[in-house]
Amino acid sequence: MRKKNILLTGTIAVTLAMAATTLPAMASGGGGGGSSTPSSSSAAPQRSFDPAQEYRTGIAAMQAQKYRNAERAFANVLSIAPKDANTNYLMGMAKKGRGKTKSSRRFFEKAIKYKPGFINAHKELGRAYALTGKADKAQKELNWFDMKLGACAQSCADVQALQRGQRLISKAIAGEDDQETDSGALILAPQQGDTAYLKAIRLINEKRYEEALLDLEEAALLIGPHPDILNYQGYSSRKLGRYNIAKRYYLAALKLNPEHRGANEYLGELYIETGEIKKARRQLAKLGRICTFACAEEEELKHWLFASTE
Repeated sequence: MRKKNILLTGTIAVTLAMAATTLPAMASGGGGGGSSTPSSSSAAPQRSFDPAQEYRTGIAAMQAQKYRNAERAFANVLSIAPKDANTNYLMGMAKKGRGKTKSSRRFFEKAIKYKPGFINAHKELGRAYALTGKADKAQKELNWFDMKLGACAQSCADVQALQRGQRLISKAIAGEDDQETDSGALILAPQQGDTAYLKAIRLINEKRYEEALLDLEEAALLIGPHPDILNYQGYSSRKLGRYNIAKRYYLAALKLNPEHRGANEYLGELYIETGEIKKARRQLAKLGRICTFACAEEEELKHWLFASTE
């Protein structure tokens, strides 16, 4: 296959202090060789709200302790991206802020389902179980922290977060919950998400995919569900041979924007790599409909298909 660099398809201006301001969208191309300006045929579908903007509105409401407003915003996001772990976690935090500890459990459980290693979600779920009389389930969450710390040997990057989770769940189980609030995910510096996204693109071009995924995860936490971020999470995962995970990211990107050129191209490439040529051809046909006068993503996928049948 031809070597290619990922071209940056737009930057994300993230200013959470101005959450009501419309965020300049990332280009919806996001694929190899994509233009920095999306064509009208690849624009995101028209909705009454932008999920990424609603996500930031929810965070701003959390920062202002307007938990009911935060719930409404996160509910809008989840109506489009129900499997987004960060949004489920933040919805759980909004429920907790309103004193709905029992209701919060469901969202922390979903956050963990979609991101099993989500430390803050495990912590809050363990506390919620303890505070609502589910001591056995709280103990299971505490055991998770004990196991992680045992494997960590006090040297991993997450050791402090793991120790904190262990301490707070233990307190809750003992009936000594001090109402300490984890605001780390809510105090977000302006432009930090943009910076993380730009860094991830550079790392992808350097083939440092594991590192890129860390920065893409940070960008996702700060910005919310966005097809460009999901597309590159899929790309990096695929380059690491994690095809099932990559496919989930691509499909999540296409749920947000079915005409996202990059995700459609890369999903087609994944199908070629996994021997699903018919599905790859369907992706090419879809790009043919999206790219009225052809586009780089369509041409690239054609090349992949040609090379796969040589």
